[in-house]
Amino acid sequence: MDGTQLRTCGRCGGRYDWRRSTSSSLKMTYCGVLCERGALGFTLDTLLAGVRVLPLEWKALFAV
Repeated sequence: MDGTQLRTCGRCGGRYDWRRSTSSSLKMTYCGVLCERGALGFTLDTLLAGVRVLPLEWKALFAV
C-alpha cells in the first residue's frame, strides 16, 4: 500500500485507507460510519434516505 491512499480521519485523527472506509458518502473525510455519525450527529446516508425526488409535473399537486 502506498501513502497516497492513506487519509487522516476528521474525527478520531487515525490514519486509514479511504478505499476501505465504511462511510459511503464521506470516505475521504471519516474512517468509518461511526466517526461520521459521531462528528455530524447523523450519517449522510440516513439523511438522504428521507429525501424523495418527485417529477416536476407534480409540483402543482403539492403547492400550498
